[in-house]
Amino acid sequence: MIKVVPQIDLRPETVPALDPPHLVLTGQLVNGKGADLLLDALALVKHDFRLDIVGRGEEEPMLRAHPMVSSGKVFFHGYTPEPERFLARAYAAVLPWRWQEPFGLVGPEALAAGVPLAGFATGGAGEYLIDGETGLAAPPRDVPALAAAIDRLLGDPALARRLGRNGRQLVAEKFSAAAALRSYQPLLETI
Repeated sequence: MIKVVPQIDLRPETVPALDPPHLVLTGQLVNGKGADLLLDALALVKHDFRLDIVGRGEEEPMLRAHPMVSSGKVFFHGYTPEPERFLARAYAAVLPWRWQEPFGLVGPEALAAGVPLAGFATGGAGEYLIDGETGLAAPPRDVPALAAAIDRLLGDPALARRLGRNGRQLVAEKFSAAAALRSYQPLLETI
């Protein structure tokens, strides 16, 4: 199956200068998405940050009770049909998936906006979360490694910018409408 991600060009190729830098988690708040693992990891992060959680789900009450939420660094925004608003000001997007997400659009949408990724190397995320190229990947469920990846991004804006640029290029080359058309070209030539 060919995957197409709309080109999201919400910001210049610079990391927003928000103080503190915003991390974003978008998607359903269910066990497989690992938001609780992210909150555990954030408790280990040394750099300052703000986490915007965009989504709803059955795990929300448990997540709201997590000790990290009382730090004043975690904000719940509920569901929005326009998660792009949060990507436009994000420093990095996090993918703390516990389950083998087959592909998921969250990562490519963030990359299309020039936002680098930090997450677990699991499932289909390997198609776009390329460690050291488009983001920083941690072994599945390794909370300290995820914290270290987030800390590294927060502490190195030049790295975050480079990963974001690389991610934008990857989406254009591999997941854009033009890339989809190129992949169909050989088939069309046989008709």
